[in-house]
Amino acid sequence: MTARWIEKACVVGLGPHALTKLIPALQANGQEIAAVVTSQKEVPVAGARLFSKLDDAVSALPPQVTFIVATPPIAHFAQAQTILASGHDVFMEKPAFATVKEVEAVAELCERHGVVLLEGFMHRYTTAYERMIAQGRTHAGDIVALTSKFLIPEVRPGSFRDDSATASSIVYDIGCYPVSLLTDLNAGVPDLEIADIAHAGNQAKERVRITGTAGALAVDIEIGMADAYANWVELTRRSGETFRIQPFFFGRKGPRTVLDHGRTETVEDANAFERMFRLTREELVLNQADRFRAMVSATRVLADLGTELQLARHGSGRG
Repeated sequence: MTARWIEKACVVGLGPHALTKLIPALQANGQEIAAVVTSQKEVPVAGARLFSKLDDAVSALPPQVTFIVATPPIAHFAQAQTILASGHDVFMEKPAFATVKEVEAVAELCERHGVVLLEGFMHRYTTAYERMIAQGRTHAGDIVALTSKFLIPEVRPGSFRDDSATASSIVYDIGCYPVSLLTDLNAGVPDLEIADIAHAGNQAKERVRITGTAGALAVDIEIGMADAYANWVELTRRSGETFRIQPFFFGRKGPRTVLDHGRTETVEDANAFERMFRLTREELVLNQADRFRAMVSATRVLADLGTELQLARHGSGRG
C-alpha cells in the first residue's frame, strides 16, 4: 500500500478556512497536526506545537512534516520560498501565486530541492469534477460555450479581501476557480477580459463579468457578490443541449445536481478536502510538471484580469 502524502502537518494561518475545513479534514483522515504557525496565543489543536514565526517552525520540524499554508495570497510566495528551500513539501491554498514569475520560481525550487507543492483546488477531488471533465472530453469539438456563475452573498469582515492588493481581489479569490477549470478542460488558451464590473472596489458589493474565448469555446463567467448564492458551471453543445452541475466549486460532503440535456440527476459527493489530503506523494511527484504548466496558464490569465480590475477600480472609485 502506497503511503499518503501527508502523515504529519504544520498548519500556517488559523483563519476560518483552516479551522472549519482544512484541520477537520486532516483530523478525519487520522493525519497528525504536529504544529501550527499563528499569531494567536492558544492552539485549538491538542498536542500541536505553537510557533509564532514561520522560520522557527521550518527550522524545528523534520522534513517529513508537510506545511499546510492557509494565509492571505499576498504572503504565499515568500512563505513558499522559505518552506520549499528547507526541504519541506507544501500544500498552498488557492490562489497560490499572483504572477507567472512567482510560479516559475517556485517550480524551479521544487525541482532543485526535490519537494512537492500542491495548490488547494478542492473541487478537483469530487465526482462532480470528474463528470464535468468527462463531459468535456467526450464531446470535445462539439462544445461551443462554457458559462459559469460563482456568486456569494457576503464576505466576512476582517478577511484578506479587505486588502486592496490585486492578489486579494475577487478576480483571484473567486475567478481562479473557473479559470483553472478552463485549463483543466484543455479547451485552448484562454483569451478573457472584464466585460462589466459593478460597484468597483466595494468588496461588499463588487461583481464582475468576464467574457472571451478559450480556443473555439465562448466563455461567459460571473463572479462576486449577489443577494443569492450561485455556484454552477454549464457546457453548451452546438445543438443547444446543455450540461450543468451545481454547486460545482464546492468541497463539503453533500449532493450535487446534474442537469444533463433536460434530465436531472443527484450525485452524492464525499468531503473533497479529505480526499485531497489522502493523495499519495508518488502521484503528486508524477504529475507535478503538468500542475505547474496549468498553474502558469491560469496565473497569466488572472494577472491580466487583475490589472483590468485595478484600472476599473481606480477609474470609478468605490461604489
